[in-house]
Amino acid sequence: MKLTMIALTVVLLAGTARAQDKSPTTRPAQDLEKQASKKGWTATDAYPLDTCVVTGKPVKKDITVEAGGRTFKLCCKGCVKKVKKSPETFVKKLDAAVIAQQSKNYPLKTCPISKQKLGAKGKPIEIVLDNQLVKLCCKGCVKKAGKNKAEIVAKIQTLAYEQQTNSYARKNCPVSGKKLGSMGKAFELMHGTTLVKLCCKGCLKKFQASPTQYLAKPGMRKPASRPSK
Repeated sequence: MKLTMIALTVVLLAGTARAQDKSPTTRPAQDLEKQASKKGWTATDAYPLDTCVVTGKPVKKDITVEAGGRTFKLCCKGCVKKVKKSPETFVKKLDAAVIAQQSKNYPLKTCPISKQKLGAKGKPIEIVLDNQLVKLCCKGCVKKAGKNKAEIVAKIQTLAYEQQTNSYARKNCPVSGKKLGSMGKAFELMHGTTLVKLCCKGCLKKFQASPTQYLAKPGMRKPASRPSK
């Protein structure tokens, strides 16, 4: 009888622990999806390159590798070995591409960790979290940012969307060339810090396969709004 009671107590305690251990790191990402859905836009993978970080050749959708804590899209299996052998080198290249692509429309003028104005402690520290550019006031905030990356990414993308949605300049879909609204409400997505409007959801896969190509089209980029706090 005592053994049965002990076993029951262990089960109940384990259940309580699981109930209390709902990881908060998943909630901001879920909140972003819900908020984006309410406003009619979609948060997408912000992989910044159409070309292989090793050879510069077009990437192939079925060739990817995890290395250095990042996912790389490559052109061939031969490059997989090279990335695995020296991930630090290629992480730097990938981060440089993210920073170059997302700096123009970066929406914050304060550090998401300390809340201090960017530049108050010298040149801001630029890091990349889940293919998202994040600017911090100092190196001391880097570790904290990594622990709160889902929340920070959600905040940056939401603010970037709000700043760009009412002043979006492009009239045509960058993928199909069709006039926005000609096939119903435009499909809106955030690629990093850039709002993109497509004529329909059917163009999403093509955009994600070659984001650099479509972002570079005339009229795609517009003057950034004043950064938010």
